[in-house]
Amino acid sequence: MTPEEAAHSLKSYPWNKDAKSIVHVKSRLSWSNATFAGRESEVDEQTGTGADFEYLLEMDDVDQIIGGEWLNKSNDDYPDFLWFPEGKPAVDTVTSIS
Repeated sequence: MTPEEAAHSLKSYPWNKDAKSIVHVKSRLSWSNATFAGRESEVDEQTGTGADFEYLLEMDDVDQIIGGEWLNKSNDDYPDFLWFPEGKPAVDTVTSIS
């Protein structure tokens, strides 16, 4: 949508004057919390949970993200960061559980 369309009842889009288009996103992030007894095969507890988020992505004239805004409930409750492991640790990695 255009910034003017995203502004709704306002005279202009109030957040990023450089935005050329706006993408409205609704997403659900799901994850599992797992604790291990000491070996990978012994899972003590595993629970699934998730959260819904709504935000605007502000795009430049070549559709690159240049900013964004959290919306509605997401404005007060959003992840500070996300971490995704890209692979297994090295075989010589030592942790507190082995």
